[in-house]
Formats: sequence, C-alpha cells, structure tokens
Amino acid sequence: MGLFLPLVLISVISITDGQISAMFGNPIQAQNCESWSEWGPCVWLKGNEKRFQRSYFDQLLPGRKGCRSHVFFRLLKDRWGTAFNNFYNYLREITVSEQQCGECSYQQSCGRQCHRRGDVAMINPLFVAERRCMGIDQNKVNPVD
Repeated sequence: MGLFLPLVLISVISITDGQISAMFGNPIQAQNCESWSEWGPCVWLKGNEKRFQRSYFDQLLPGRKGCRSHVFFRLLKDRWGTAFNNFYNYLREITVSEQQCGECSYQQSCGRQCHRRGDVAMINPLFVAERRCMGIDQNKVNPVD
C-alpha cells in the first residue's frame, strides 16, 4: 500500500499533462528564485540517442547547470525512485515511436536561492520549471500503441 499512492500519482501526472512539477505548483521560471539553470535537454522515453536509453533521472543534466541534484528530483528519486522508474520503463515498453512527441517530451530548469514568499499564482513553490520541448514536430507521431 505504501507504494500505491506514489504510483497512482505518477501515473496521473504522466497521463494528464506529462509535467511532473505542474501537478504540484506553477512550473515557470518565477521571480522567487534568484537564478535559474539553463533549460536542460529534452527528456524522452526511447530513441537512438544514448541519452534516451537512460532512466528519467539520468537524463537530467548533473551539476549546477542541470537539475539531477536539485532537491525536488533528489526527493522524488530517493522516496519514489523505484516506482517511478518501473512506471517509466513500462511507458518505454509500450511506446512505439522513437520520435519525440511534443506533448510528452519536456525540459527542466531548476531554481537556486529560492523562497516561497508571495502570491501562489506568481511563485514556483517547487523551484522546478518545466516546458514542452521546443522545435519538436509532433505531426504524425503516435507515441503509444
């Protein structure tokens, strides 16, 4: 039962919007963070590129330029990493196309030196911004069977 709720939560997130941080807050580069990392590479389920064959967490950039060691993703990985990876691998198995889908491929940017003061509509409470990958042509892409 302990893993059931996180698995359901992750399923709902992936199916409804594709964005992880959007489920919990405002996923924009808000002013409540002093600085933001550059937008990371697109995260995708599968493909010919080596990075698409790695886990979700390993596709995030390491270091200060990336989000892999950001508190939000560390917490997600430490607490629900196994369930998240199992679900991610399941999606990878049922995904037909190796082409990125613009509705299911996202980039992340992580805030540094942030606070939670201010109007909830104007801040990013998780300090993680996400956006659809730019320049992805999703015409005629059918990501799942």
